[in-house]
Amino acid sequence: MKIRIGNELLTEHIRVRIRVDFRGESKSGRFFFGGKSKELMAETMREQQVALLRNVPLQGIIIEDVDLSLDVYGVTEESGRRNHEVAYAPIILTLRIENIDDLLPLLIKPEFRK
Repeated sequence: MKIRIGNELLTEHIRVRIRVDFRGESKSGRFFFGGKSKELMAETMREQQVALLRNVPLQGIIIEDVDLSLDVYGVTEESGRRNHEVAYAPIILTLRIENIDDLLPLLIKPEFRK
């Protein structure tokens, strides 16, 4: 964001905090053992996406902090006649952006919209 004071042009960054919840559904194993719980799947998905965010540069976006301290929580979703247990692993991203237009590609990513 650019601010003009007199003849000076100052450049200020916008600080944004975004909460993103990553979904995890339980996977059953081939036999009676080897399946993963929904909480473990949500945590695994969260770790994979945070690694991508930290390692892939995004134009105009500086990642200041990634807060992983929030607990995984479960929700019962209804689909037709069946109830389905799903776990979500939240993170809070603190970002510094130059303008709002730089934030839109991050917000409309399909990984964050599931």
